[in-house]
Amino acid sequence: MLFECLLVLNTEEEKKQFKEIYEREQQILIKYAYSKLGNMQDAEDAVAEGFLRLAKNFQNYSKSTCSEIHNLLVIIVRNLIVDGYRSGGRSPVFIGENEDNNSAFVEEALRRFDLSDSPEKNYITRETVGRIIAAMDKLTLETKQTFIMRYYNGVTPESISAQLHVPVKTVQQRLYRAKLQIRKELEKDE
Repeated sequence: MLFECLLVLNTEEEKKQFKEIYEREQQILIKYAYSKLGNMQDAEDAVAEGFLRLAKNFQNYSKSTCSEIHNLLVIIVRNLIVDGYRSGGRSPVFIGENEDNNSAFVEEALRRFDLSDSPEKNYITRETVGRIIAAMDKLTLETKQTFIMRYYNGVTPESISAQLHVPVKTVQQRLYRAKLQIRKELEKDE
């Protein structure tokens, strides 16, 4: 898999940089793809194709940060999974669509909070994160993806725009709509 990608690259510097990215991201992406597909061979194929697509356009992303490259690879692999499901007539599973994925996402989100305070504060934090994620589940896929990239992964609107191939204004509108819809959902619960 790596060998094919390296053949596409031009310079030794690009090959070295790509190899580092590959070694850092491969297992993470395979786990992600496997969680969506439930089949290790399909997951490995999706990740291999994702890396090959990155390699073919690497000159456009060689100056990107680790976070931007990670987000780009996740998007590429996710899109490959969706395309595969569309051609096979099945429906993909995304974060929040089943209890196992939702629980994993909540736990990952909670890792970003300091839960060393009182049990009461921990409970409130867990409840709040759970309510936010439940509200996010009602967003469209594109809006949810944009929201997660911005507020969970810390990607700038300009980088999101470049990675998703949409205007910055579209990214800003999606973020505004996401915050508005989440706020409405949270107010409903109170």
